[in-house]
Amino acid sequence: MRARLAVLLCSALAVAVVVTKARGAPAYDGPVALAAPVPTVGASAGPQWRAVVAALDQVRAAGFADPSTADPLDWLSADCPCLAVERAALADLISKHRRLDAGVPRLLTVDVVAAAEVAVTLRVSDELPAYDEVDAEERTVRAWPRRAAAAWTATLVRGAQGWRWASIERADGAETPVGVDRSTVG
Repeated sequence: MRARLAVLLCSALAVAVVVTKARGAPAYDGPVALAAPVPTVGASAGPQWRAVVAALDQVRAAGFADPSTADPLDWLSADCPCLAVERAALADLISKHRRLDAGVPRLLTVDVVAAAEVAVTLRVSDELPAYDEVDAEERTVRAWPRRAAAAWTATLVRGAQGWRWASIERADGAETPVGVDRSTVG
């Protein structure tokens, strides 16, 4: 149950983060290779991690905006419980010749809960603007409403390619719908 919840939450955050590019998200130039120093625990250590989270959100949004070229390993670690869900969501979009057109989640807070040399656990709160699923002709086939603020506990790990999500869970323990349909979270 806990593993399923982690997968569901990871997919929710990932979709929220990935849906950005079509509505003015900055261009994606490759995998995130941020080498932020490991901070001390506490809110005052958060600004550098806000940049890492924002960058991973941008990478994910770019991936869902162009699913045929996306590689979830650009934002997830290979052992992240939600990797299979992300791959399935991208494959579903590809099979339907669709993509997500959305804004990037708006980060409200990023606080360090625990830190080590190659891993950091964060408490992240964000909100997600409304976004659209569009077909190959750029027609909206589904509109997703805005998601209100939600809190997440997330662990990032540092690997050869930089920081990646290792796990993401709703801080309140609420279940999150699987895949792209995460609009009711909030």
